[in-house]
Amino acid sequence: MTLMTSPRIVLFGMFLSETAAAPASGTGGRIIFVSATLHYTGVPMQTHVGVAKAGVDALSNSVAIEQGPKGVTSNVIAPGPIAGTEGMDRLAKADTAKNAAKKIPSGRWGSVKEIADATVFLFSDSGNYVNGSVVVGKYMLQCSHATSGCSTANMGTQWMVEHGVRREP
Repeated sequence: MTLMTSPRIVLFGMFLSETAAAPASGTGGRIIFVSATLHYTGVPMQTHVGVAKAGVDALSNSVAIEQGPKGVTSNVIAPGPIAGTEGMDRLAKADTAKNAAKKIPSGRWGSVKEIADATVFLFSDSGNYVNGSVVVGKYMLQCSHATSGCSTANMGTQWMVEHGVRREP
């Protein structure tokens, strides 16, 4: 996947969906985009995904401003690492996952039910005033700044060492 392919697919698809779903009049509604957390710090070999997901956040903010007067809310759920999902099963090795979970304050990855609960909240009357927000599963796979103090530069270097990637001089 090239740098331009992922953003084009993700953003164009979400833009078309939002455009089709937007009400012509002030009938209200909810739009919830799903993003990720890796673009907040950067992850090696995931530039194309980071660019696309940052674009999702920006798209949601613009939609909130444009559609808010019609009663439409636009928010993003950026789950972070969620146990039992294809992405984490494919991307995280068992030993890496166990060590990474220790750096999360709750000591575990999120669950699919917890993301579903956030979705239900945003769709419910309790979420009426929430607009232009990102609900973030804050603690990343590689490290939690709050608990380990590592930097994004260290995360990238650590990943490169673990995966045998060398920087050419």
